Amino acid sequence: MQHALNTQPELYLARYRAVRRQTEKLCAPLTPEDTVMQPMVDVSPPKWHLGHTTWFFETFILQPHVSGYKHFHPQYAFLFNSYYNSMGSRIARSDRGTLSRPPLQDIYAYRQHVDQYMEKVLADTLLLEKPELAAVLELGLQHEQQHQELLVTDIKYILSCNPLLPAYLPSPATAVLGLFSEKQPKTDGSPCQKAFTPLGTGARASALTMSYRRIRCLYLPLRPRLPR
Repeated sequence: MQHALNTQPELYLARYRAVRRQTEKLCAPLTPEDTVMQPMVDVSPPKWHLGHTTWFFETFILQPHVSGYKHFHPQYAFLFNSYYNSMGSRIARSDRGTLSRPPLQDIYAYRQHVDQYMEKVLADTLLLEKPELAAVLELGLQHEQQHQELLVTDIKYILSCNPLLPAYLPSPATAVLGLFSEKQPKTDGSPCQKAFTPLGTGARASALTMSYRRIRCLYLPLRPRLPR
């Protein structure tokens, strides 16, 4: 049985905010350049994930339920649709990594735009009486959490393909091909955040480092085959 949102509006608002924050938290350590990468077709750029999860709420909640809703950008539906054929055409999955534009800052502005409208929805007592809205909102939250799992594996693969072996959360002195950078953020010292051991300098060290990278890639966990 479907239930109207007006029975637990504060709970849904808190969940919505928490889920949306978590997606951005996962992307926070990345550079803008990291968020555009698509080293293989099964990987989607983090910037695309940020836009696609926002497009879902805009398309399935704001557009049909908010009178006079104004889209943030008329072409974002083409860029951030995935496999929702009934919602129109879309960019090919293999071309998601070609989107150097819109810039990352515009995608965060897009998220803020949609979030502002969504918070109004979750404060509108008349809208909250619609039981179908609760079902779509729940689906949207679960959908974004699914993409958070995909983000973790996609980010891991993107960084593993870089010959500099960048860490997702580097330690204060990160070794990269035998070189150290002292201008890195501090971490909690957990094993997954430890710096790579320097392998020295010269051609032999570079070969050893690249071999280490290939071995590391072999032990990446298998990506979940989930709909995107």
